Amino acid sequence: MGSSVARAAGAPKFFPCAGPAVGWLAECTPLGFEAMTGRTNTTVARRRERRWQPAAATNGRRRGFIQVAVLSVLFVASAAGCARSVPPRTELEQAERSLRDAHAVGAGEDVTASLYLALAEQEMSGARAAMANGQMDEARGLAIRGRADADMAVLVAREAGVRAAALQTMDEADRLAGQLR
Repeated sequence: MGSSVARAAGAPKFFPCAGPAVGWLAECTPLGFEAMTGRTNTTVARRRERRWQPAAATNGRRRGFIQVAVLSVLFVASAAGCARSVPPRTELEQAERSLRDAHAVGAGEDVTASLYLALAEQEMSGARAAMANGQMDEARGLAIRGRADADMAVLVAREAGVRAAALQTMDEADRLAGQLR
């Protein structure tokens, strides 16, 4: 047998870590360490045990954490679902104030402003009906839309007044320019 590697007495035929780098290589490969010393490397043995254990045995703490997290999410979701919505009193008051402002500005006199005013009044009546039925979120949304439409009616009515004043000023300027010629 013309092997260049000398075997120790009692060493197995297959010796993966034979050669000049036996010291550090034997510790790197578990098979070489076991083959050289006849005992197992405890660190490597622990790694092997952890590697081949079923997931349930290694993830006990993780599974407990996941169960607590899932139960917490379910509790919060059920508490949020059972909570009653707060009546949209402030939104309704703000929308009614905007409606009063629209009537005060004279939004019913302008064609476009009157359309926005009618839409705002319709949404406000829908908000009151939804609040009476207990649909607070729906009432809040309708009140906010009603306020926006009432504010738009105010803006359109003011714009119509400013436009009329601007036209009157331009007519007066044209009249004065005609007198100067």
